[in-house]
Amino acid sequence: MSRGSTPMHCPDIEDLERFATDALEPEIAADLRAHLGECPSCADRFMEIKANLTAAAPISGVLRETGLLAELGPGARFVEGFRILREIGRGGSGVVFEAEQASPRRAVALKLLRRTPGDDDARHFRREVAALARLEHPGIAALHAAGETPDGDRFLAMELVRGLPLNRHAAERNLSITDRLALFVAACDAVAFAHGRGVIHRDLKPSNILVAVAPDGVPAPKVLDFGLARILDPDAGAGAPPLAATLTEIGSVSGTLPYMSPEQARGDPLAIDARTDVYSLGVVLYELLTGRLPLDLDRTSVTGAIRAICDAAPVRPRAIRPDLPRDLETIALKALEKDADRRYPSAAALADDVRRFLGHEPIAARRPTPAYRAARFVRRHRLGVLASSLAALALVATATVATAQAVRAARNEARALHEADTALQVSRFMQDLFASVERGRHDTTLRDALDDAARRLDAGSLGGRPAIEAPVRNAVGNAYRALGLLDEAERHMTLALDIARRELPAHHEQRLSSLNDLGLLCKDRGDFAGAERYLREAVEAHLAAHGPDDRRTGKALANHAAALVDLGDLDRAGEAMEGALRSARRHEAEDPENLAACLNTLGKLEHRRGRLERSEALFRESLERVLAHFGDEHPAVAVVTMNLAAVLADRGDTPGAAALYRAALDLRTRLHGPDHAATRAAAAALDSLAAHEQGVPEPGPGTPADVGVDGAD
Repeated sequence: MSRGSTPMHCPDIEDLERFATDALEPEIAADLRAHLGECPSCADRFMEIKANLTAAAPISGVLRETGLLAELGPGARFVEGFRILREIGRGGSGVVFEAEQASPRRAVALKLLRRTPGDDDARHFRREVAALARLEHPGIAALHAAGETPDGDRFLAMELVRGLPLNRHAAERNLSITDRLALFVAACDAVAFAHGRGVIHRDLKPSNILVAVAPDGVPAPKVLDFGLARILDPDAGAGAPPLAATLTEIGSVSGTLPYMSPEQARGDPLAIDARTDVYSLGVVLYELLTGRLPLDLDRTSVTGAIRAICDAAPVRPRAIRPDLPRDLETIALKALEKDADRRYPSAAALADDVRRFLGHEPIAARRPTPAYRAARFVRRHRLGVLASSLAALALVATATVATAQAVRAARNEARALHEADTALQVSRFMQDLFASVERGRHDTTLRDALDDAARRLDAGSLGGRPAIEAPVRNAVGNAYRALGLLDEAERHMTLALDIARRELPAHHEQRLSSLNDLGLLCKDRGDFAGAERYLREAVEAHLAAHGPDDRRTGKALANHAAALVDLGDLDRAGEAMEGALRSARRHEAEDPENLAACLNTLGKLEHRRGRLERSEALFRESLERVLAHFGDEHPAVAVVTMNLAAVLADRGDTPGAAALYRAALDLRTRLHGPDHAATRAAAAALDSLAAHEQGVPEPGPGTPADVGVDGAD
């Protein structure tokens, strides 16, 4: 979307920069030159870009003289097996040509990459290329080939996408908000797929999201240059100085800086994860909705721009377009949070909230909500259970979403209204639970609030309303479970299931949810037979309600398989895992964390079978996916790390196992506090390993645990 006085025709910043460096095709350059003569706003912006490039030139010169930035060698015009037709773009990382590949014969985008000191690790390059080659998704430009020129310049041959940048496509076709959001969600799905494969883009912007016409004639976005920043960042290589990563971006600052997250702008490579891409997608969404960038960086220095990205609040979208729905503004601003912990945790979560808006459902980012009140409450009353208590409260949102799904499926208006009212009443009850703390009871703990809720339930506050009492009982039970209060948890969950079985239809989502949660609670208590019984019933209910191909059925299968592993019934566990894993891979783009959970369970199964090498490989793959999806401060990271440590211990790698156990213990202490059961389990495993190493008879360092499937931990 343009930012000049004639929004339907003004060029992007990237096009103005390419025009300033004579990198545009002649006919496009002629049109742009004519436009600049008629549009004072674009003419002023063009002069500012030229001034920025001129200011950056001396720095680039110094970099080249010192070897920090190498020009492409003579081989830039010759790559065996390709006939270069024309240059179609260039930037700080290299030059892109349209080329014709000889075999198979096809048009490709051939990118030649500049070399930098420390970027000579061929093994690192091959690993990154292998990661990109796995990104087989209709919304991602495919990698066709990779290698080196005779002069040692590396190249990537990518799918050639002919289309317009997302914002320009939307502007030139005057798309409605709904059509813009549909394209945006499709782009988010592609990004989420890559995140599930452990690849972070790091350079998302409209010029890297082209809208092309699909074979069926429907316009579809295609994400380009996926992961190239990861390949090219010297900080990701072997021993390269982080300074190079900052300096080599100066030449393209006017094109990429507006889409950088605060952690990127600060030059903090260790802070970059999936949420970095969420921020960039937030900028793209803001621009699609308003026609402007969230921060005006055109008339400021590079230092000033970085300061603004890190500290300045964006203009609220409704201040620019008062007709925008408030929920859309909330979604965009959540994606643009300066603190990565306050953004959507993944591109999939961002896409899901946009889908909720499009489906006229309550969005997850709406405030105030029970979860938001709970977050404020727990920050004030530190209990060492921040992550676990919020996870339990998220189950309230799960119940609400399940009800909303029932609303969508309802064929009669009266039932739809009834189910919507049920969701509202559940939400209000949990909101009131924490509102009592907000009204001055500053010595209240989460345990006190839950006990108050339990007393209200037992006194019959929701009596006669089973569709409300069942999910509330279940949510309260899950909150007790998060605190490690398993007796209280079991009482409320059992009552929730009894109510659901007695009062609700056989395939009601609450019955399915209660079966699953009670099964997981049995696992916590070591009652593996009870867990298997409840989770087997949950599988049967999901099959009857949703069929074998539904994502929810696959998750139920995964939970049942994990229970069978714990029970020692490895043959049946293997059969269940086959179906669960097929489902997880089929739905990977929309639910990447479920695949990570299935790989973890399969690792447990192989560990029990004594296949230690295979088990280790599965746990490592699961850990990569968990880190990519959740970041490194999440309970699931500790679970998989503990499992991997147990395998290393059995393989005789005591130092490696001890290091992983210590890492898991440190993480659980930060997340849960020193007295939580999960923290004590990590400490016990480490002590057991030490005792075993010293020859003291001790039980094994631990049994692998479950992670990530509908509350398994």
